[in-house]
Amino acid sequence: MWTAVLICLCHCLLLVTSQDAPEFLEEQQQVVAVKGTQTIIPCRIKNLGSHRVLWSFEKILLTFDDRRITDDMRISLERPYKTEWNLHIGDVRPTDAGMYSCQINTNPMTSQIIKLVVLDEQPSPVVPDEVAAMAGTKAEIMCKLPDTNDIGTWSYKADEKSEGRTIIENDKYDLLAGEGQDSHVHTLVINDVRAGDEGFYFCRARSGAQSGTSLKVVVPPPPPSLEAKAESPNKLTMRWKRPVLGQADVTGYTLYINNIETGKEHIFEVDSNEDPTGLESFSMGDLTTNTTYMVQLATKLQMGDEVVTGKKSPEVNITTPYFMPDAPGWVKVKRQSDDAAEVTWRPPDAKTSGIIRGYRVTYYPLAGNRKPILAKQKTVEVEGQEGNRWEARLTGLRPKTRYQVQVAGYTRKGVGRSSKPVGYLHKTLPPELSLNGRVLSKNSVLLTVTSLGNGKMGNIKMFYTEASQPSWKRLDFSSEWKFTVVGGLDPRTSYFFKVKGKIGGKMKHSVTHITTPPHDLLVPQAVSVSATASTSIEVLWDYVIANGSSSLPLGYIVHLEETSEKDEDERRHRQSVVFNRTSVEVKDLTPDVKYTIQVVAFNGFGEGPRTDGLLFHIAESGVKQDAVNEPYPPRFTHVLPEELSIQSGETVKITCEADGYPVPEVRWFDNGEPIGEPAQGSNQLFMANVRQSTVLTCRATSQWGDIETSTKVLMVKDEEEDTGQEDNLAIGVITTNIMSTTLTVAWEIIAGDPESIDHFEIDITDDTDRILLTRTLPGQTNSFNLRSLQPGAEYRAKLRAYGASPTGKQDELLLEATASAVTLSSDDEERTTTTRAPIVTPPPQQNKYRAWLPLSIVDVTPNSALLSWDFTGLDPRYVHLFELKVKSRSNFTLLTETLKPNLKVMDLTLQPGQFYFVQVRAFDRSGRVLALNTTQVATPSKEMQEETVETTDEEEAPVLKRASLTLTPHAVTGEAARLDWSLAGAQQEDIDQFVLKVKDEQDRTLLRQDMRRESRSLTLSNLSPRTKYFAELLAVDDKGATVAMTTMSFTTTSLTTDETDDDSTNLRVFTEELDSNLVKVAWYVPPKILPDLSGVTVQLTDIANVALLTQQMSALTRSLTVRNLQPGERYKAHVELKGQRGEVVRSGFLEFDTEPTPGMPGRPDIRDVEVANNSAVRVEWRNTPSPSPAAGSNEITGYVINFALVDNSNQPTSGTYQLPIFGSAQYVVIPNLRAGQRYMFQVAARNQYSFGPMSAPVFASLPRN
Repeated sequence: MWTAVLICLCHCLLLVTSQDAPEFLEEQQQVVAVKGTQTIIPCRIKNLGSHRVLWSFEKILLTFDDRRITDDMRISLERPYKTEWNLHIGDVRPTDAGMYSCQINTNPMTSQIIKLVVLDEQPSPVVPDEVAAMAGTKAEIMCKLPDTNDIGTWSYKADEKSEGRTIIENDKYDLLAGEGQDSHVHTLVINDVRAGDEGFYFCRARSGAQSGTSLKVVVPPPPPSLEAKAESPNKLTMRWKRPVLGQADVTGYTLYINNIETGKEHIFEVDSNEDPTGLESFSMGDLTTNTTYMVQLATKLQMGDEVVTGKKSPEVNITTPYFMPDAPGWVKVKRQSDDAAEVTWRPPDAKTSGIIRGYRVTYYPLAGNRKPILAKQKTVEVEGQEGNRWEARLTGLRPKTRYQVQVAGYTRKGVGRSSKPVGYLHKTLPPELSLNGRVLSKNSVLLTVTSLGNGKMGNIKMFYTEASQPSWKRLDFSSEWKFTVVGGLDPRTSYFFKVKGKIGGKMKHSVTHITTPPHDLLVPQAVSVSATASTSIEVLWDYVIANGSSSLPLGYIVHLEETSEKDEDERRHRQSVVFNRTSVEVKDLTPDVKYTIQVVAFNGFGEGPRTDGLLFHIAESGVKQDAVNEPYPPRFTHVLPEELSIQSGETVKITCEADGYPVPEVRWFDNGEPIGEPAQGSNQLFMANVRQSTVLTCRATSQWGDIETSTKVLMVKDEEEDTGQEDNLAIGVITTNIMSTTLTVAWEIIAGDPESIDHFEIDITDDTDRILLTRTLPGQTNSFNLRSLQPGAEYRAKLRAYGASPTGKQDELLLEATASAVTLSSDDEERTTTTRAPIVTPPPQQNKYRAWLPLSIVDVTPNSALLSWDFTGLDPRYVHLFELKVKSRSNFTLLTETLKPNLKVMDLTLQPGQFYFVQVRAFDRSGRVLALNTTQVATPSKEMQEETVETTDEEEAPVLKRASLTLTPHAVTGEAARLDWSLAGAQQEDIDQFVLKVKDEQDRTLLRQDMRRESRSLTLSNLSPRTKYFAELLAVDDKGATVAMTTMSFTTTSLTTDETDDDSTNLRVFTEELDSNLVKVAWYVPPKILPDLSGVTVQLTDIANVALLTQQMSALTRSLTVRNLQPGERYKAHVELKGQRGEVVRSGFLEFDTEPTPGMPGRPDIRDVEVANNSAVRVEWRNTPSPSPAAGSNEITGYVINFALVDNSNQPTSGTYQLPIFGSAQYVVIPNLRAGQRYMFQVAARNQYSFGPMSAPVFASLPRN
């Protein structure tokens, strides 16, 4: 009957389904019980949901859910917690032994099998046979009880005849119980062991079974008698006699050697030598001469399973002998270059065995009377060399100067005797020409011209001829060039090249010989890697000859290099050379270490191009290779201009870049003829002295196809010179910052060409026209500070500008201007400023801080837009050029055009139905941004234009929806400003965030700030007074597209009295250069605090605030370039200015994102981290748009989860673990974490292009229980 019931229940239970799959929390394979006792068989389940639980024994149903099914009254179900379904058996019988199954009605059935073992009697506890302890220490006796739930008690007998007593916990005894898996282990700790503690100790289980062990107490031996002797100035030898013990064995010694002078202690573990005589010894070298050391010794004894160290011996003081090196010998000096020489010498013959740490080489020039000029003495220290010949390099030598050189060895205590002075005359080599050549291809060579010695090269001419038919032909070469490429040569031909010209006033010449190869070497194809064993691989490749254009190489070189975070010098790099075959086996590799393989062909002329690097590693679990690179056809990463207009004789410099896998070969063609050499991935073409129009074509070729793009080079005639009236030069001079003893004279070029001024002369006179000061200043100067003046006195400044006149005359007085001021009687008096009029008074609108660039749209069609702009607020002669940029809504730059200052109209070719942002900037000759403006262009679709044409008077034509931003500065002071903005034409829900960029006049990005869509204001601080800034604001939607954009400029004011105290010492941090893997961090240090600085410390951290780089630099350093960064990642640069005592004087930081690569996925946003239990965490995130969208860039194919242990300050304390996820799931449960620990979690997305940047870190702490 019960069998039928069981079948029916199982059939019904299998019909139940659940969303979350249940699982067992832990597995226990066996339970031991004693006959007649009670026992519990555990079963813990999580995520049970609507599923049911049943227990069975040998296919007999016992319980269903929490109800008993069997008639056996001894069986019951216990549930102390929600997840526990424990089976309880009372009065255990031998027939109860067997397999018990805890089952869940999933489909298929899930079960956990536990074996019950029934014993006839309770087993006894397990204790060691004997325990030994040293008197005065602790003794520990460990007892393993039969059952995890058992309770143990302890008792003691002095001997077998005495009565036992129960041990309770007090100052003498500690009773310790184990935890977790060791809960059945109980430990008795006996403190301060004495001889009276010897005897028998018993551990008793709850069943009454007990086991005993004996304790023996060992009296510690007396410290050994130690003797120390100085064998040499740098070596000590210690001797002692091994103690004899009957109760314990001597396993070794601990030796303590302490330097009395420095307090540094050395500890050595010394093994016993088991000498029959019992004598022990130990020697230590590399000590300091003439130094006192304190030596002590302690004996190590074997006490059971432990090693115990005894007491230290009495202190022994020993002093090493005094030693100073003798003078080195055989000192010789040899010239190396125009400003350097090499010094060699032999170490001295040491009379005593002392250690020389290094040598100090001193050299100084000699005067005409052969006396040394000690004020110009220099010293070079050399360490780390070995052998009988040492050498050093002397630098900073002057030609035709005699020097005196001496060498002396030194130890830790000081410098020894110097060698005899050696005289050396630093001569200069006669000037010579040197011509070097290198084969580039079968029909081109590279020639390099260099000069040896001192002398200026001039009138350089170059010739060449075939060796078989001598007939010198002249090459086009200029004295200003250092190298040239000669093309059009014949393969397999011998050539002579000759250069001649004047150097140092004398005619010199040089000849070199080059033989061109018969054919060009090609790139090996189809490189593959297969593992042959756990530590070896086989590399295979093909070498394809196309149409006889190349010949087989002599052999191949296989380059293998580790790819890890180690320094380049520490990475393993191996080369394998093979002949007459296209395969090689590489052995002795390390599993789970990534390597890069490259193959290159070679012949008698050199190596060919290398293959693209193939990345692989060998997994420990199997002999398999990771597939890293997937092939795809070539494509251009930058669009070449359709036309390039130049003047005759100018230089063309243009770069063509393409990517693909394998990396394509990029080559240039001039009117269909190949020019230059092919290159992998990127090829820069440099053509000098272009005289005619041509068509340049760039072709990218790989095994998956070839593509090409062209640009036209057009010659334009020189513009006619302006014959109108020449511009007059005008300057304005003022006096400002007037105090009682100081004032500043400032000036500004307000008309004419500033570059025509070579230098200024300024005269300072008093009210009687007596000249107090005259100074000559560079032409770029715009102010001069006066100090130590008399309070309440009148001073006059006369400024004169000198330079080239319009007629070409040099150093001519161009103009002069004056200004005067009266210093304050005290610094509390109200400031005044007196200004004398300049020669030409500037018009009111000529203010570089008020320049404005109105930009308007004249006409828009589906395929074009006509733009017009003007320049107001400043004399147009200050404008050197305009720059026009067109960007898409994805913030991609579609067009960058440099325009002449007289061009103010531009017709753009656009796509129908698209949205564009157009920005125009005006630059002066020094590269500063004078003004900028941005507008939005929405081209109508062709359908919309047709509808507009057909619209009647009663109908309105459809209009493209446009959003606009208005950005306005407020509360602008000398060091801060508040920027407010408003959004029109779009709802707040259409915007995901705002992005604000602030730049200076040099177009350097000072700030990039991402803000919430509710934001409408931002306050900028740490600005510089009287400085012009440019702000660019973008409204971005949730797909990363730009909804609206605007730009504006503002100028900070002069500092007030209160601001001057602090703002003159502000530290500003900004980026001068930012790329996908590079950043140049720069900072501005005000001159006022520069004398108080001793250095600068720069630290670069990642988004998880983990320090990647810490660099200490001179106080004069103003920038740091960091390379090998990750594209699209977020970093933070911290800059600290250190004072003379090492304190932090000023600090600042800058957060920035490196440029993303095309198609890179966006940075995920972790929404929640939920602690599931004490060993698991659930992480949930959402995707963000790609920062550089491309086709399919938002289609995520997987993720990687990074997590690591961190401390309370959120700094990682372990390595980073990675968990890959395939598919589009946006949450994961991470199991097997450590209870009671704190973790950091980050997420990165992956698409068909690459991995994206890591998310901001999120932290979670797991409970202990």
